[in-house]
Amino acid sequence: LHLRQLAILQLIRRMGCESHVLVFTTAERPRVPVDLVQLCDGLIDAGARVEYATLGRMTRLTSRLRMIQSAVLHRPSPSYPFSIPYDRADAGRLIREAATRLQTDAVILPTVLLHLAPRLADDGLTVIGDAVDVVSQLTRQFISYGYSRPWRIPSLVANHIATRSQESLFFKSCAEVWATTQAEADALQRIAPTANVLVAGN
Repeated sequence: LHLRQLAILQLIRRMGCESHVLVFTTAERPRVPVDLVQLCDGLIDAGARVEYATLGRMTRLTSRLRMIQSAVLHRPSPSYPFSIPYDRADAGRLIREAATRLQTDAVILPTVLLHLAPRLADDGLTVIGDAVDVVSQLTRQFISYGYSRPWRIPSLVANHIATRSQESLFFKSCAEVWATTQAEADALQRIAPTANVLVAGN
């Protein structure tokens, strides 16, 4: 798990709120870390995410083309660059089912899964976007790294276009957006002027 997410769990515990964590296992972390139970009231094993490296070339290409088409038309896409492993593991359904079963008031959603926010908000949940990074800034930086491998630039540009569209479409479904620094909070506020952006969790 990202250190940022551990900090958020500590913050929630200090606030005296009950918290439950839905955890996907990965190839590098095949088991749910049991130490997390010290930071929350319950752990939910969501199963394994679908590793991007296991997807076929045609599946990857189709996903990128769908993202680009949706971004150009300013429409939602079923997946975004960093969400594919979780979307393929049916994260949207698992999060909604867990929220319903636990009767939660709020869901803290990593902003790489921001496209899931509207359905959760429609269910009457308060959605908080946790921005480990400003994802569109990150994907823009990756483009410059691609110049040493020019054949990768088209996919890096596609990632940037898709994440920028993801942020512009879905931040408005979040009641709050939590940033890691004031500089990132300012950047997020420019991207999502209607969002309530706070520095939290550090």
